Amino acid sequence: AAFSDERAFEALIATVKAAARARIRPLGDAPPVAPAAQAGYTPNGRVVAIGSSTGGVEALLTILSQFPANCPPTVITQHMPPLF
Repeated sequence: AAFSDERAFEALIATVKAAARARIRPLGDAPPVAPAAQAGYTPNGRVVAIGSSTGGVEALLTILSQFPANCPPTVITQHMPPLF
């Protein structure tokens, strides 16, 4: 649904809020993620936004692995065709 559809946009907001409340444990040997307060992050209203396409998976892995522990909130959108 398009974001011009108010119900779709409200559903997106509800989904994001639900995801923010989720309690997710790291898988396997993944190190635990430090809460923002422990990582020394102080909110300043800025976020990092990254968009990538089908060829961007490896680039995303490279970029995200270099992020510091105290990086700002990050939003990623990944385009993948249905049959990829």
